[in-house]
Amino acid sequence: MKSFALSLLVVFAALPANADLDLHQMNAALGLAAVVGYADACGYRLDQGALERYFASVGLATPEGFSYIKVNIERAAAEKPSASECTLSKATARSIGVLAE
Repeated sequence: MKSFALSLLVVFAALPANADLDLHQMNAALGLAAVVGYADACGYRLDQGALERYFASVGLATPEGFSYIKVNIERAAAEKPSASECTLSKATARSIGVLAE
């Protein structure tokens, strides 16, 4: 719950600075940041080619999208994810097709 509240705070704090990203893109960016940021701590690898394709397909291949994701990757990587967060982030990576096999 604490992580969810923090994520909401981050979203609302970032709204003015990321006015060029719509709500769908911001949600995709936050999810992608968690998937990337938790990969090392959770012990899974990402397919870099698939990651690049997904990044572009959801409209995040812009300076604003990159900046927003980068900040949130750094935040996610600084956390110690719980076992549940690892399970969810790995499942998400698999469902969006970026999990390396």
